[in-house]
Amino acid sequence: MKTITPAQQEIFLEPAQDEQYCQENVIEILHLKNGATLGAVHRSTTDSVSADVSLYFDTGAYRDPIPGIAHLMEHLVSHNPDTTAKENDTHYAASTSARTVYFIVAGVANPDVQDFGVWPVLPVLLDTLRNPFIEREAEDALQKEKAVVIREYHETEPRRAKGFTRFIDTHLLGKKHPNHTPILGTEETVNSITTRDVTNYSSRLFTPHNLIIRVVTEGDLKTTHVLRDEIIRQFGTLESDKKPVRISQEIEDSLNPEYKNGSVYSKFWDDSRAPYTVNFAWLYQLPEYSFETIPE
Repeated sequence: MKTITPAQQEIFLEPAQDEQYCQENVIEILHLKNGATLGAVHRSTTDSVSADVSLYFDTGAYRDPIPGIAHLMEHLVSHNPDTTAKENDTHYAASTSARTVYFIVAGVANPDVQDFGVWPVLPVLLDTLRNPFIEREAEDALQKEKAVVIREYHETEPRRAKGFTRFIDTHLLGKKHPNHTPILGTEETVNSITTRDVTNYSSRLFTPHNLIIRVVTEGDLKTTHVLRDEIIRQFGTLESDKKPVRISQEIEDSLNPEYKNGSVYSKFWDDSRAPYTVNFAWLYQLPEYSFETIPE
């Protein structure tokens, strides 16, 4: 049996690579009031109006009750959105990295035609959060997907994250959980998982404060703005968790007050610079534990 070592799962990001990514794209990091984080990236390299929307959930694999359960959750919730995506000529995929379970929908995102492309898939993705694990025929689904996960352990190698996925792993999640070593699981641990385990874990994994939404658009900047606002409107309806994650008071106090109202909790974006560049100097100035848990 092929084993996956912690060293294979670690993700590294060189400062030079990070700086290049920031210079090539317009990036907004928005913190919603319910604890979710939205990262909006705009690329001006094409004339298309395409986009991809991704939901990233911090697996917290270092604290998983059973190694491999996060990978299994990816498979158990990855069916319903796929049907809607295909109906709207949109691509849907789900995957597990070293630190996240994530779901991606990509396709046309014309802001003037919101009944086709990625738009109809948004409420389906939202429903995935509200109903992440369907109890009906749960046992059959669990056994089927266990076999798939175990086969993937034998046939595939872990892939290093790239671009914004790497940015999320390194900076957004790395600030919350520094220096942890995730373990994705083995055939033995996956086979030991029960429906009760999955139900309990899904209630921890699929929560707003554990969610990072990535929006990447190409072409007209209007697409970014409309899609961003629509996601804030829909995903902002999720109820807050008892212990939402938020930025430190020191960082919050340094923000422009106009970024602290409405649906947006806070905003990091130096938009005084030239178009299509972004200043992430603040990123390297954050204290190690700048992301804090609000006490009850």
